Amino acid sequence: MPNQTVPEADGQTLPVNNNAEPADDAAQRGAPDVADAVDRDEPTEGDGSGGDSGDGSEPTKKKRRRRRRRRSKKTAGEGAEAANAGDDADDAGDDADVPAPPSLDTEPDPELDDRDNAPPDDHKPLNPDTFATDITFADLGLHTSIVRGVTDCGFRHPTHIQARLIPAFLTGRDLLGQAKTGTGKTAAFALPLLHMVERGVWGQALILAPTRELAMQITTEFTKLGKHMPVRTVPIYGGQSIRTQADKLQRGAEILVGTPGRIQDMMQRGLIDPREIRFAVLDEVDRMLDIGFREDIRRILKQTPDDRQTVMVSATIRPDIEDLARRYMHDAEKLVTTAGALTVDLVEQHYLSVDGWDKKRLLNHLLTHEAPALTLVFCRLKRTVDELSTYLNRHGIEAHAIHGDMSQ
Repeated sequence: MPNQTVPEADGQTLPVNNNAEPADDAAQRGAPDVADAVDRDEPTEGDGSGGDSGDGSEPTKKKRRRRRRRRSKKTAGEGAEAANAGDDADDAGDDADVPAPPSLDTEPDPELDDRDNAPPDDHKPLNPDTFATDITFADLGLHTSIVRGVTDCGFRHPTHIQARLIPAFLTGRDLLGQAKTGTGKTAAFALPLLHMVERGVWGQALILAPTRELAMQITTEFTKLGKHMPVRTVPIYGGQSIRTQADKLQRGAEILVGTPGRIQDMMQRGLIDPREIRFAVLDEVDRMLDIGFREDIRRILKQTPDDRQTVMVSATIRPDIEDLARRYMHDAEKLVTTAGALTVDLVEQHYLSVDGWDKKRLLNHLLTHEAPALTLVFCRLKRTVDELSTYLNRHGIEAHAIHGDMSQ
């Protein structure tokens, strides 16, 4: 390859021999330097004399060779030191950029931990008003496979309703539990059910929920918490093909989760045998009574065996709920873990007394002048929901109706 030139810092150019080897590589392979060439009487660049020069005295030539040897060794030594210094500087720079591997004796960085399996209470303090921090799920008498499922979901300590309801559920007693919404009531009855159901006995546990959304949510919780247990859960609710749900029932499931209306329908069709039900759980029973499922609940419970275990959980326990418990439960134990008000402390509550005919105009006035980003308006009747939605849209406020008669 022809020689090339490279620019110096001041703009000048220097010739570059592309065939020349790096000094370090040549030295490693024992390439002769100037001093070796002198010792072997080889002609060297910059020296007009060869091994047999014939001019000048021998002592004079030897002196010149010794001086060249000393200069060569000095130059080579300085070059090696400079090269080593440069390498050391580069290594230091590399070390600054690349972090040293963690020592085995040091604590692991919590930011690098596996967050999926780490319980949340290992990273932030738990609220003692909600969690029973003095015990763990392993202390509640549950099967080890169930505890594994709970741990996989990121929980170690139970909430107060879970700490009280799970051991009581495992004793076989009828229970009436009250706790705030969001305190883990679903897991409070799901975990003991997963522990107690007999494998392969279809439809032995029935869970009633007020809405299909809650039924689907409960089914998801059973699937996650019981992923290490050979137990199947099937949701049964309105808005889905009866044939599809019938096929799921025929394939078999130990636990059935559904709304009272659809469960009653399936019983009438002979797709659910109420005589096989050993466990009956009514979740959010206060809401089920509010939206008119009282008679469906009574008809369902009347068809089930008298020796079943019945559990009701609710955010409130009203006289009508206690009356239902007295009719269909045996010596029920009442578990109340609600401390203080049932609503969140951060919620600021107000009410306005207004005549019925003026409600729409007042609501329109509030939404127009307060201009909230998002508002939920609850109505007693589906017809009122449609009428109010139409009224607000007509007055320039975007509103959408949501109720059971509409596709969601």
